[in-house]
Amino acid sequence: MALACILLAAGAGSRLGGGKPLALLAGRPLVRWAAEVALAADFDHLLVVGPPGERGEAVRAALSGLPVQFVTQPQPELGPVVSIDG
Repeated sequence: MALACILLAAGAGSRLGGGKPLALLAGRPLVRWAAEVALAADFDHLLVVGPPGERGEAVRAALSGLPVQFVTQPQPELGPVVSIDG
């Protein structure tokens, strides 16, 4: 049985002041840290749900070189539950 991980990176990060997936920790974006941890946990698939537009492209760039599948949540303002629904 394959085991997948869904990494939700579409939110605006308003409680953090914006841009949480791209906020830096030790010089690297948080979304990259999270993806690397998930990949180290040996999931069979890592699906990253990101925002549309320039923010989404920046999230994709932060994950460059990692074996992830990226999908866009066209309405991230609807919250995380919508990102994993259906």
